[in-house]
Amino acid sequence: MQGERVRRAKRRNVIEMGTQMDVPDPPDRPLISNFTSRSVRLSWVASRNSHNNPILYYVIETQ
Repeated sequence: MQGERVRRAKRRNVIEMGTQMDVPDPPDRPLISNFTSRSVRLSWVASRNSHNNPILYYVIETQ
C-alpha cells in the first residue's frame, strides 16, 4: 500500500562490559588564602580516590 512503511527488527542480546564507577571521595578541607568583604580565595587538594569517575567541577555553597 502506498504511504506505508515496513520495519523489521532483529533481536540481539548485548553484553556490555566496562569499568565500574562510583561517587568520588570528597576533596581535602579547603584552605582560605585570601579574603575581603566581598570575596574569598579557596584552594583544596582533590580527592585521593575518584573511583574511576572523574570530577568535572566543584560546587561551593554558602550560608
